[in-house]
Amino acid sequence: MKLAVALVVVAACGGSNKQVESERQPFNCKDRSASYVAAKSMGGDEVGVAMDCKEAGPRITRWRTDKLGNRQNDTHPISPGQFDQTWKEIGASRFARWLVDQQIDLADLRRPG
Repeated sequence: MKLAVALVVVAACGGSNKQVESERQPFNCKDRSASYVAAKSMGGDEVGVAMDCKEAGPRITRWRTDKLGNRQNDTHPISPGQFDQTWKEIGASRFARWLVDQQIDLADLRRPG
């Protein structure tokens, strides 16, 4: 019985040590951010997800706005490794490739009008 309890304690500590190590890695934000917003979708009047690291370290934010304008947000920190991996996956997407192929400047997409 004592052996079983000791194994459970060791197993429980192993996961947190792995997380601490993954969050300890060096990280250069470079003011990167990415977001996706869908308007008038089944999920709400507006739903979106954003990933950034400029203001509060690597984090991901999700939101939903209903038809009455009520907005629900939730923000969670992510590890530098998770941020970099997601950034690579976004860069490898077909949409990112399409923007490059069309020679569309992302700054132009952010300008209203």
